[in-house]
Amino acid sequence: MAELIFEDHFSRSILSKLIADHKIDRIVTSGFIMRDSNYGSLKKALKKQSIPVDTMNRAMTLSNIDTALKDKQFRHILVVGGGRLVDYCKLICSRRNRDLSILLTNLSNDGFASGCSALPIKIGGDFETIKSRVPKNVFAFYEVLSLMPKAFLVSGLGECVSKLQVMEDLRFEHSQRMIDKLFCQPLESLFDLLFRDFTIHNFSDREFVFRLTKALYQYSNLMRDGSTLCSRSEHEFEKACTMSGIELRHGTLVLIGALVSMHIRDSQPSLYEGRRPSFTYDTLLKVIVKFKLTKHTQKALQKLIKNLSDPVFSKNLQTLSNLRPDRIGLWNFVDSQKINWHDQFNEMHQDLYEMKSSPKRELLDVLDM
Repeated sequence: MAELIFEDHFSRSILSKLIADHKIDRIVTSGFIMRDSNYGSLKKALKKQSIPVDTMNRAMTLSNIDTALKDKQFRHILVVGGGRLVDYCKLICSRRNRDLSILLTNLSNDGFASGCSALPIKIGGDFETIKSRVPKNVFAFYEVLSLMPKAFLVSGLGECVSKLQVMEDLRFEHSQRMIDKLFCQPLESLFDLLFRDFTIHNFSDREFVFRLTKALYQYSNLMRDGSTLCSRSEHEFEKACTMSGIELRHGTLVLIGALVSMHIRDSQPSLYEGRRPSFTYDTLLKVIVKFKLTKHTQKALQKLIKNLSDPVFSKNLQTLSNLRPDRIGLWNFVDSQKINWHDQFNEMHQDLYEMKSSPKRELLDVLDM
């Protein structure tokens, strides 16, 4: 299991000590980090280190994984980045039997501490999830994470909110006792992020960034051997969108996928099999309003509605139930061909508007943007 080390301050000397303490002998970062002016202090710290620094500018796909860093020697690399760069390097280290640690620069998804990588087979191709190397350490510095574009934070928050839907899907396959045992720590961190009363001023607030990092990390640790426990019907929706070329961030798509699944559940109470749900469609609407994600989510829904005229997108939505039948979730019990997707998206858009306008919502709107 990767160890999470969260610190507030970052400097050249702190990075040097981290490298020495953990016997790191190579650094790999992304072209985005090296080009973006916001990361000036990070770039300077990287360039002042005594070990090689490689910038990954190539397209990161499964088809070219075996040529990546082929001529570079290392025993333990430090990956400075997030997202696909982390997934790519985890697989490189797995194939070469080397160690890696992560210095996080963004919080767009929950895969950074996992033991699997999701990568496209080729440029523009379908994604495949493969077992890879579990990082030894994840270093998260608030001063570095506060530099990330807001879009990455919104994506990470959408990923976390979607876990409420995952918890409901798991009940189709697992006992409540097993769920309680496995998800004790992840749910505690998720509740600290989404439901505890705390006031934050914006998405760069230290307390928010810390709670988001911890929640994503806890779920990431559940994916040591695969994503089965953290990826259900909301991720099938995301895959259908990605396969159709929908250009929205991963966290936004899984958030909408979670809304879709929860909305369908509420319209078909028999899916609860007589039990009381822990989280509902109403819960998701309130959390979205609480964190002022209403306009962001509505804008994404409008884009999806517009793309329904694309026959490829329409077909992919209609065949959702056949996408991952081995991954037990809502689409094993609901036929996606019978969903009126135009009405579905429009109803969710309207429900978000009504929740935002309602004086009776229970979750306080604490985020002052």
